[in-house]
Amino acid sequence: MTGVPIIATATSIGTGTTKTKINGGNDLKLPSPIGAIQSVIPYQIPLTALTAAESAVTNFYLESQDYTFDPCQFPHQGAMGGLGATFEAMHPIFQPYIINANVAKKSPNLSIYGQALVANTAAMLAGLELDCTFGGAGGKQRYYKNPNAMTATGTTVNTRTVGSTITISGASKICELISATIMTTVLASDSLGGYMEFTSPDYENVSVIPNMATMPIITGLGAAVGVMIPAMSRRSVVIPLKRTGDVTITPYFTNEQAINTAGKFMAAIGYEK
Repeated sequence: MTGVPIIATATSIGTGTTKTKINGGNDLKLPSPIGAIQSVIPYQIPLTALTAAESAVTNFYLESQDYTFDPCQFPHQGAMGGLGATFEAMHPIFQPYIINANVAKKSPNLSIYGQALVANTAAMLAGLELDCTFGGAGGKQRYYKNPNAMTATGTTVNTRTVGSTITISGASKICELISATIMTTVLASDSLGGYMEFTSPDYENVSVIPNMATMPIITGLGAAVGVMIPAMSRRSVVIPLKRTGDVTITPYFTNEQAINTAGKFMAAIGYEK
């Protein structure tokens, strides 16, 4: 199978939480030889200097009247500001989201949006790479859903906190579990880590509750601290569902270490119909 990557150019999504069309505010028109979108890779670039202790977590939306994407919204864990006037920061490794969407017609128009989940002093540029093929998709189409809202964690060790519910329709199985976590205040030697549970009465095997470790956010010691988040927590799974109507997933986050100020978390899932 042969193909080519295509970029929806990075565009400022502002300092607030408004859903903003990227690619310079324009639809992206795929070239006519493209037969399918195999996967996408989101990325972010600070428009100005990162502000200490602020985090960039963005939801991306892939929409089109020429495709059946809905729903296709997936989070991206961006860079995080550290502590002090001088700190290091890093962008997480590129992590593709499998799409497997065949082109419904030649040269389709795509509307691609970014939306910050937390407001920041420094605006972020949000961009998306689409990895396309000249032939058909390499597998079954995948959809993504999240609640588009983050929930505050507990601060006491082993606090189990319920997150925002995810409701999907027409799914046959869940293929991926995703967790985004951030710190809202950075303090020296104050780290956030734990695990996420994905509960549902609609699993075929309701007695088995999937849970996974979230990417620990670790701070160092001193007045100037860099916070590195190398990747978002994601797991490939096969979780059959009892029905294909409305399915509800309720996530829980348990912080395994006490923290001075609550962080935030959000769950997301990938599934097939």
